[in-house]
Amino acid sequence: MLRSLFLALICCSALAHADAPVFRFGNYPDSRPPVRIVGDRDYAPVEWLEDGRAKGIIVSSLPALAETLQRNIEYRLLDWKEAQDLVLAGEADVLTVFSPNERRIPLYDFVPGLLNFEMSLFVPDDNLTIHDVGDLNGLKVGVPKGSFLLDELRRNSAVQLVEFPDHVSGFRMLLAGELAAVATTKWVGAYALQKAGIRGVKIVSSPILVKGTHFGIKKGNDALAGELGEAVQTLCFMAGLPWRYILGGL
Repeated sequence: MLRSLFLALICCSALAHADAPVFRFGNYPDSRPPVRIVGDRDYAPVEWLEDGRAKGIIVSSLPALAETLQRNIEYRLLDWKEAQDLVLAGEADVLTVFSPNERRIPLYDFVPGLLNFEMSLFVPDDNLTIHDVGDLNGLKVGVPKGSFLLDELRRNSAVQLVEFPDHVSGFRMLLAGELAAVATTKWVGAYALQKAGIRGVKIVSSPILVKGTHFGIKKGNDALAGELGEAVQTLCFMAGLPWRYILGGL
């Protein structure tokens, strides 16, 4: 019975991945396999899937990354937790915007990316009591499904964490009084609010933290990690950018 259930879950997962469109970049000889990159389908404006099309900052950088690597790239946008599992299963190679933590470090290698993100708290407009993470004791805080913020906020053991499937759902839970705050990337949260026309939510001025982004690769794939790291440095040099630049406010 359990074996049948397990096999059914694998089949359902495989079908879900098969339904995700594949976006291809580069036109290089097929002597080397493409780099299979997976991202988050609900992380606008960084990356997201809309009407079957990939959108965002990440997808706009992939043609240049393919050219720098001199390799073809296959890019898919999935549920973020599923994307992480896919890399661990060897069915994909690279996670787009990935942060190291105690749980991930034994499983993945991390290549510095191009961006810094400001992680922030969002609260109802009339909230006067939450000014930073220290004010969250005993409160329910919403976090995107699979976010590294789950581990970051667990360091405050009194916080009750609630995962939501997408940002609009999370903000609606906030306004319905089901959550005291939402914790997410400042730019992503602000974009979701504007796009959905949701009002009555404000950003807490003190950020949770500012963090550099990374690409995530299954541990042991040293050759790809080295290639990707060199390509990122080359792109930064060619664009005249510092090692990373900050995506904070709008």
